[in-house]
Amino acid sequence: GLMPPAQAFPKAKDYTLKAIELDPNHAESHLSLATIKFFHNWDFDGAEASLNKAVSLSLNSSLINQVHGWFLIAKGDFTKAIEKMQQAVILDPLSLPLMSNLGDAYSFAGRFDEALAQYDKIVEMDPSYRRGFEGRGMIFLALGENEKAINDFKQYHKLVGHPLKGLSSLGHAYAAAGHTDKAFECLEKLKQSYLKGNFSGKI
Repeated sequence: GLMPPAQAFPKAKDYTLKAIELDPNHAESHLSLATIKFFHNWDFDGAEASLNKAVSLSLNSSLINQVHGWFLIAKGDFTKAIEKMQQAVILDPLSLPLMSNLGDAYSFAGRFDEALAQYDKIVEMDPSYRRGFEGRGMIFLALGENEKAINDFKQYHKLVGHPLKGLSSLGHAYAAAGHTDKAFECLEKLKQSYLKGNFSGKI
């Protein structure tokens, strides 16, 4: 099974520090340390220092640019976050996850037209990639285009292959569009799953 975070992160940090000791110029080790500081210790300054070190050692890593972008989103520096996500896509232009992350960055920045264009591109490239529909649905919902949001969340729910995942967003879109009966249907499914003890993960 999975190790609890309280046990996993300290072990990961120990191994990461050992890796840096063996090779101080290994960019991915500094990236790992940055993620541990960020997600476990909530040490933003330390995470940023480790990220900057990773960047200085490997300017052409799409992964490092991606993680740096999410860190900047968390800090609220959306302009720089978009630049990092754009660079990640330039380095790996066929990566759908990186393309969706760029759409996410545009969305967080309130640049909905650019986000929508990004998700449209993803859906066109691969109609089986569910994140394209999820991200685009969120933009449609923010723009008040609720029926379009419903269609995208339906497709996301279908593609994700899980009876619960996507239902909260779909229910939200139904409610926004005035389809209260369908919204309550989604809510009831989530409620019953929770009561049965099956409520876990992103929905």
